[in-house]
Amino acid sequence: MDFFPPQSFSDLLIFFAVMIGIVAPLLSVIGVLISRWLWTVVPAPKMQAMADRMARIRDAVVPEVANNLLVMSDRLERQSRWPFNGRKRP
Repeated sequence: MDFFPPQSFSDLLIFFAVMIGIVAPLLSVIGVLISRWLWTVVPAPKMQAMADRMARIRDAVVPEVANNLLVMSDRLERQSRWPFNGRKRP
């Protein structure tokens, strides 16, 4: 394989463009097809139980992640003002 690993920055950009432009949408379509197939194969009560379990996990994780993002944002804001001893910019 002459292309991988990338030999230059332009090769790296092409690699990322291919990954984002082709592979990511392809994986999304595959995920949708698998989920639709599961809804037709697996009995509805079992799928509903799985969906409820995933929703409970989401509801437990999202507030913690949001809080961590807000804390990180505050820390980064304080660091960006560090040389000026916390003075607000005009």
